Amino acid sequence: MKAVIITPYVRHADLDIYYETRGSRFDPAIVLISSLGTDHSMWDAVAFTLSSSYFVITMDHRGHGPTGCRAEDFQVSDLAGDVLAVTDELNVRSFKICGFSLGGIIDQGVCRSEAQNISCARLVELEAGHISAVERPGQFARIAQNFLQA
Repeated sequence: MKAVIITPYVRHADLDIYYETRGSRFDPAIVLISSLGTDHSMWDAVAFTLSSSYFVITMDHRGHGPTGCRAEDFQVSDLAGDVLAVTDELNVRSFKICGFSLGGIIDQGVCRSEAQNISCARLVELEAGHISAVERPGQFARIAQNFLQA
C-alpha cells in the first residue's frame, strides 16, 4: 500500500504549525519530532518505513520549515503545546512519540503534560555531536525497527 501524505497546518498560539501525516488513521499513532535546525523531512525515511504499521505524524517547530515564528521568546513547554495542538487537531488521543536532539527534549515536555496518553517514548541523542551525519541513517533505521518490533 502506498503511503498517503497529508500536509495541512493547525493554528495554535497565533502560529500556523505545519505537519504531515502518513499511513492509516486506523493504525496506532506515532509522533516523530525533529532536531533544532531541521524540519520534518529529517524523518522521511523512518516515516515511510513506519507508515506500513503506524499513523505517522511529523511536524515543524516554530521557525523551522513552513511553520511560522513570532519575535517573542518561547519555552520548551510552548513547543510541546504545539505538538499537542497537532494531535488534538487530528483527534489522536493515544500515541507513541520519538524525538531526536531538541525533539527529545520536546518529547519530555509532552510526556510531562500528557503522560496518560503516551504509550511509548524514545528520546534519541539528547547531547549534541554524538551521532555523526554518516551514522544517522543507521541510527534512524534502528529506531524504525525498534518501533516496528514494539
